[in-house]
Amino acid sequence: MRLEPGLEVNGYDAVANVIAAFRLIPKIAYRIFAKHGLGIIEKEGKFVPDPRNWWPMENYLAALFEISEAVGPSKTLTIGKRIPENAALPPTIVDMQSAFESIDVAYHLNHRKNGKLMFDTATGKMTEGIGHYWYHPHPGEKRITIVCENPYPCDIDRGILFGFALRFEPYAFVEHVRTNTCRKQSGASCAYSITW
Repeated sequence: MRLEPGLEVNGYDAVANVIAAFRLIPKIAYRIFAKHGLGIIEKEGKFVPDPRNWWPMENYLAALFEISEAVGPSKTLTIGKRIPENAALPPTIVDMQSAFESIDVAYHLNHRKNGKLMFDTATGKMTEGIGHYWYHPHPGEKRITIVCENPYPCDIDRGILFGFALRFEPYAFVEHVRTNTCRKQSGASCAYSITW
């Protein structure tokens, strides 16, 4: 997915989740974030994230892909799982169905384009440019399919879906399906089946 100019991600909180996933080996993440201009490493080795709340999405994505390459899919999945752990959820989200019905809105609320949030809560208008999380329920089953059509690493998305599912169902399972369209294989999207 080609990025449009002017895209930003709510980065300060996002980097905290990545750093938390690297508790045992944080220097890898520190080095990569600093390389991409998302913070600095002080003389004593302490990493200080860029204090701005909004970071250029291009830099953040480049850092995530480099981290993913450095640590592999398992650690990248762990990073993704951390993202929803502390996410504030509106009171309307009370179960798996309501959480995943709203995941695309939450995704757009954490991104800006030309300084404006990509979802307007007052009007319900969504700004295009970063892709989507498509929600497909399976009536009568404890199963949801989510298609992730966005520029993030596949394993980050899988981790995010696991993290959200586990907030509501401790035995939820997330399986990558339709791997022939996977972004790892230069596809446009990844599909995941969530069961509980």
